[in-house]
Amino acid sequence: MRCPHCGAVVGDNEITCPSCNQLREKRASGWTTPSTGSEQEAQQQLGDYVKRARAAHISDQTIREQLLARGWSAQIVDNCFAVPELTHELGTNAGFWPRFAAFFIDIVLLCVALLVMMVFFELGIGFASVFWGLDESLFDNLFSLIEAPGWNEMFSFTILVTYFGIMNGSYGATLGKMALGLRVVSVTGSRISVGDGLKRAAVQFLLHSFTFGLFYITVAINKEHRGWHDRIAGTRVIHTKRRPNTSTTKRPGTAI
Repeated sequence: MRCPHCGAVVGDNEITCPSCNQLREKRASGWTTPSTGSEQEAQQQLGDYVKRARAAHISDQTIREQLLARGWSAQIVDNCFAVPELTHELGTNAGFWPRFAAFFIDIVLLCVALLVMMVFFELGIGFASVFWGLDESLFDNLFSLIEAPGWNEMFSFTILVTYFGIMNGSYGATLGKMALGLRVVSVTGSRISVGDGLKRAAVQFLLHSFTFGLFYITVAINKEHRGWHDRIAGTRVIHTKRRPNTSTTKRPGTAI
């Protein structure tokens, strides 16, 4: 998009215009720059923009780095993130246990879906054999091929890569991640493509096979909670839901 103030090209993940250092979205009350407007107005305007940037799944780290790079003072930026309604983990990297819970939910859903499909497939074969005289032995070779060593693993790998790759690439999250408020994004916080999602899923389940799932420990021990598959694919998993504010506020007239 182009900056409505100076006309310069502004990237999708840019918070401010690289040419005039003003916010890329114009507001009715006018624009506030590092050199104009009071500190209180600047903090309020940036606070509103942080909400919109977080809603667009731009990470807090990316927002802060770009604001500082455009000349905003560290105090104003820090104060903007310290507003009570903004003190949550939206946009920050998700840890091991939320990601493990989301993965567990996905595996359970996949198993249930495959079980239901197998039941309907068996019922379809029985229906066809009774009413159309279809020979059920025609499917024996198909089932024996799927159950053969190597083919069973290949079938499972294909199902997992297709599900995780397309869901993360098309919707930014699998059903398990959606339920827990997680999203897969690039290292800059932007949305990944289906190709990126398939690459990430393929690397993930290849490492899963070769390490018997032990490589997931890298998500826990890495300070950014990025596993090997995240670093190879250039992705990370972030929170997209506001966490409840557990801080207590004093009411007028209450004892300290």
